[in-house]
Order: sequence, then C-alpha cells, then structure tokens
Amino acid sequence: MAAFEDPAHKVATKPAFEKPAALVEKPSPVTTSQAVATSGQNQAAPSGAVESALSHYSDTAITPHKVKTQVIQSNPDAMYEDLVKASGLTKAEYPAARRTAKDLLAENAEHGVNNINQYAYELATTKRETHMGNWMNEFGKNSYFEKKYGMNSSHRDDLQNTQPGDGAKFHGRGLVQITGRRNYTDWTERMEKENYQHNGEAVDLVNHPELAADPGIAAHIAVKGMRDGTFTSRKMGDYINDSKTDFYNARRVINGTDHAQEIADQATAFQTVLKNHAGDYTDAMMKAKLAGLPMAGPTELSGNPTAVTPELLSAKPLGDGLTTFQSADKLLHNGIGQFDPSAQLGKYTTVKTRPGDTLPSPELVPHKAEPAPAE
Repeated sequence: MAAFEDPAHKVATKPAFEKPAALVEKPSPVTTSQAVATSGQNQAAPSGAVESALSHYSDTAITPHKVKTQVIQSNPDAMYEDLVKASGLTKAEYPAARRTAKDLLAENAEHGVNNINQYAYELATTKRETHMGNWMNEFGKNSYFEKKYGMNSSHRDDLQNTQPGDGAKFHGRGLVQITGRRNYTDWTERMEKENYQHNGEAVDLVNHPELAADPGIAAHIAVKGMRDGTFTSRKMGDYINDSKTDFYNARRVINGTDHAQEIADQATAFQTVLKNHAGDYTDAMMKAKLAGLPMAGPTELSGNPTAVTPELLSAKPLGDGLTTFQSADKLLHNGIGQFDPSAQLGKYTTVKTRPGDTLPSPELVPHKAEPAPAE
C-alpha cells in the first residue's frame, strides 16, 4: 500500500473539458432602461465583471491538489522461497532455481497454462533435467556428443543430425534439454512464427544454438513444448488437467518413463507447497496476466491517459467462469477476458473539476481528445 503525489497530475494549460456555454453562469445583462434609471446614461459593465464571473471555470482558479492512491501488490517471494527449499537443491543453487520458478510462471500466464499441478510438474521436470536452471548445458565433451548423437549414431534419423559436428553442436540445452538439429530447427521456426524476439532480434537456434540455454528462451520452450506436445507428441494436458493428475505418466511428455517416479515424487512436493500458497500463486498469476494492460504498472499520467475499454479485451475468456466458490487457483479460470494488444488504444480526456463543480449531465462520459490548438 503506497501513497504518492504524481507530479504529472497537474492542471494543463488548456482545459481538457470546458463547461458548455449554456450552462456557464453569466451575470445578468444590464438593460438600457435600467442603466438610464440608475445613471441617466448607458453604462458598460464594470471592467473585469465578466472575467470575474467566469473565473470559477478558469485554469487559474483551479488549484492543483495532491492525489493519493492505494496500490495493492502481491508478494510471492515466500512461495518461491518454499519452492526452492522443497527442491532439495543446495543454497548455492537457489538463485537460479528461484529465477526458473518465476520464468516458468510468467510463461504459463502468457500462454494460458493455469493449472497449479501442471506448474508443479514443470518445476519437477526442470529439477531433474537441469537442477532448475543451474545446469543449462548437457555435460560432456564434443567427442562424447558426436558418439551419442552424431550422424553415425543410432539417433541420426530421429534427431536429424545429418551433418558432421551436429552431435556436439546440438547437444542438450535449456530447461528440458532440447537435443538435435530437428528440435533446434523446429523451435527456430516456431518462435519466428510467434514473432518471439530476444534482445530485439529473432531467435535463430540453428546458427546460434547457445541461445537455447538462455533462461527466458528456455522457459518459453519448456512451457509451450510441454503444453503443445512438441517433444514426443504427448501433451501435458493428457495427464494433468482439471479432472486428473497423473504425475508418473506425465513423464511421457518429455522422455518415456525415464526417472518417472523420481519426478512424480518431486512434483508432489512442489504441489504441497503451492497448495499452501494458493493465494500467492493466484496473485502472481493474475499480476503476470494483467502486466500488459495499459496503466497496469507504474506510469506517468498525462493529460490524455489511455482508458481501458471493452474493445481492448478479446472475446476469448480466461476460462469457463465461476459458478460456485472454489479454491484460489480456480479464480484464474474466471471469464474476465484477455487483453488484446492488437486493439487500437484510444486516448481520452480527463475532466477537470474542483469541489462543488458538477458535470452538465450525469450521462456525460469522457470523449476522444481533440488535438490541442497551436500556441
């Protein structure tokens, strides 16, 4: 909770909204006969009388005032701390593990993976594969990789390592250890279609395979690959969904049933932590989902702030909507709609008022701003 004064929230030189002339209180006109009766000759209104009468609506009469607001901010740090503790990793490995947990949650929010048990299984998979981001490159020398994955190995066809050096070049990297020219080519093409960029540039894993070990890219590949079944054609949702949770067979999404029980046990440990932090999980997910909304984060107000209108929300809901009271994580399925970043952002004026002022009509709503006249 914070209180602050926004220095940008000051009165502009030009009024953003002017009271219609018909509603402005003007001094009663002095008729000729009244003027004659008073002084015997026509008299003009006293100098400054009209300006004084209108000063109530002038810029100079409106004193800039402090604006206070309350900010409700979730703090999931305790949840992430308990997750890394439940991983069984060493304290030296905690920083990378904590980042991995945050990166996976952000990617889940971005790509509609709301199920809390799926998140638990993602974490368990990365624990087994990379110690939750601490080992982003497969261990071994080039000779080992060539023998295991190279063009003369038994994996030549399924990994499409058809050129000399492919085994070493495309060894396992990232949170789920993608391996082989086929996977590196596939993800290059997928991210190109998504217009996914890293440091402002498209991601080319074929010519720059080392990028597969970048934490952000690795989290993106892990979440979307497990969600969409790109690794083995098996999808996470086939085993873990709103009606069942099969941590053991979910291993088939990555690699048959290799280490399936170990990963299932770890996922159960993460599941327990997340259930104990259901509120923190929901807060963190909602915050990540709404991060792209205009004015959702700290910003400087201007005379023409962007308004969030129904046009900015897509018709596709986040979920099926609530009909009964449910656990906190189920709130993520509420049909509130998703922000559509492709929608045109309109600019709307603000109404300047001071205590005692009223709008001409209760139906009046802010209108699209007109360009300010040239000085």
